[in-house]
Amino acid sequence: MLLAAVVGIGGALPAVAAEPTARLSLFKAIENLDTGASLGDRTLWTMHAVNVATGETFTGDGLNGMQSRLIPPGTYRIFETGGVAGYAFFSWNCDGDVTTQPERTITITANQSMTCTVQNNAIRSSLTLVKNVQGGGAAPSEWTLRAQGPSTIEGAGGSAAVQNQPARIGTYTLSESGGPGSYVPGPWTCERRDLTTGAVTAVPVAGDQFEMTLGGAVTCQITNTGDLPHLTLVKEVVDPAATGYPLAAPSDFVLSASGPERISGPSGSDAVDHASIDPGAYTLAESGPAGYSGGAWTCVDATGDGGIDGALLYVRESSDITCRITNTFAGGWLTLVKNVVGSDQPPSDWTLTAAGPETVTGASGSAAVTRVPVPVGDYALAEADGPAGYAAGPWSCTGGALATDTVTIGAGADVTCTVTNTLEVGQLTLVKNVVNAGGGPLTAQDWELTAASADTVISGVSGSGKVSFAAVAPGTFTLSEASTAPEAGSYVSEGWSCVDDEGTPVGSGDTVEVVPLESVICTVTNRWTQSTLTLRKQV
Repeated sequence: MLLAAVVGIGGALPAVAAEPTARLSLFKAIENLDTGASLGDRTLWTMHAVNVATGETFTGDGLNGMQSRLIPPGTYRIFETGGVAGYAFFSWNCDGDVTTQPERTITITANQSMTCTVQNNAIRSSLTLVKNVQGGGAAPSEWTLRAQGPSTIEGAGGSAAVQNQPARIGTYTLSESGGPGSYVPGPWTCERRDLTTGAVTAVPVAGDQFEMTLGGAVTCQITNTGDLPHLTLVKEVVDPAATGYPLAAPSDFVLSASGPERISGPSGSDAVDHASIDPGAYTLAESGPAGYSGGAWTCVDATGDGGIDGALLYVRESSDITCRITNTFAGGWLTLVKNVVGSDQPPSDWTLTAAGPETVTGASGSAAVTRVPVPVGDYALAEADGPAGYAAGPWSCTGGALATDTVTIGAGADVTCTVTNTLEVGQLTLVKNVVNAGGGPLTAQDWELTAASADTVISGVSGSGKVSFAAVAPGTFTLSEASTAPEAGSYVSEGWSCVDDEGTPVGSGDTVEVVPLESVICTVTNRWTQSTLTLRKQV
C-alpha cells in the first residue's frame, strides 16, 4: 500500500508512517514471590508502544491486549501504566534482551516479530514489634511479643527476632506474655510506612488483630504501665541544744533505697517523692554534711502493708510507704581567720586548713572556712601558700581547747581560730599611672617598672605579682621605668612618689629606702603631651 506524503504550507515534511509489516507482542508477568499474595490479573496493567518518529501509539492490556499487534517498522518507546499498589517494576525482557529501566527503546524491522515481557514483583512487607514500659524497673526484654498469622514473629522485647522481620500478607493476631505481674498492658497500636512513597499511616487494630498488606513496613507497639507500690523518703534535721546557729537543710542530704531497683535524691525532690518501685526488699541509706548523727528509719504504710527491719524495708505490691530519718546536729562550728601585720598584703593570699574528722580548708574570709559545721573531735591547724617574708605567730582559738596547733571541738561549740603573720623583711610595690588627656593611646601595662638595690631587683608591669607586695631585703632602691611602645616618647614622667604602710611619704626622686617590717608603695605617673585633631566634612 502506497501512502501519500502531505506537505505543510511553509513547513517541513511531516513524518510519514510506514506500512505495518512488523508484529509486536507486549505481555505482563507478575511475581508474587514469598509474600502470600496471589494476584494474577494481568489486565490491571496497560502496555504502551509509541513510535519515536511519528508519535503513533499502540496500547492494550497486559494479558492479550498487545498480542502480535501489526505495527509499522521503526523505533518505539515501550512502557506500562496502571497496576496496583504493592507491586514494583522489575525488568523488561525483549526476546532475551533484559533491561531494568521501566521505559526502554526497541527497534523493530519490516516483517520482524518481537515479544517483550515486563515483570513486576510483589514488594515484601516487614513487621516490627515494640514493647514500651512506663514506671518501675522492668525491662522490655522481660516480655515476649508475638504476631501470629501467615508468618509467625516472636521474641523478647527489643530483640532482633521482632525487628524488621519479613511478613506475608494477611491477618495477624498480636499478643504478649511474661513480664512482672504488677504491670497493666495498654492497647496495641500499629502504623505502616509505605516502602514506595515513604508515607506513614495508621493501621486499624481491632481485637488485637490487623491486616498486613503488600509494600509496607509495619510497626506495632504496646505499652505496659506499672501498677506499682510507691515509696517516699523524708529527711528531718533538728538542733537539740537550740543554739540558733544555721543548720543544714533537709535537701542537703541525699536519701536512697536500693533493691530490685534504686531511687536516690535530695529530700523533697521528685526522685524520692511517691516514687514508683518494684516490690521487694530495699536497703535505706543517706549521705550528707558532717556533724550530724542519724537516727533510726521509721516507715508508715498507708495501706497497712510492708514492714521495716532496721534499714531493710520490705515493699509489697500494694504498698504506699513513707520513710523518715531524723538527723541531730552533734558537732560544732569552726571558723579560721588570718591576720597580717606590717603590710597591706591581703589575708586571702594564705590558705588555712583544719584537718580532723572532716577537713576544712580555704582562704580567710571565704565561706569554706567561715562557721563550717564539723563533727566533734581534734583538728590540726595549718596554713600554706602565703608570700615569703612573713613570720607566722601561734594559733589562738576561742570556744575550743587548743594544744599547740590542735584544737578540740565539742558538741555545740562555736570555735574561731586565728593566726597572725608579721612581715619580717620589707615589701615594695610599684604602681604605674597614665594620664591620656588629649588622646594618648598607651596603658599602664605598656611600661616595665623596676626597683634595684645592691642585693635585690624586682621588675614587672603594674599590677603583676612581680611588683605587688614583693618581699625585698632592706636597702636603698633605685626606681626606673621603660617602654618599647613608639608612642612612649610623647609621654612625660611626673616622677616617682612613695609612701609607707601608714601613708607617710618616704624616699626622694627616684630612690627609696625600704627598712625591715615596712611595706612601701611607689607610684610613677606619665602624662600624654600631644594633642589630636579630627576634621569632619559637612556637605
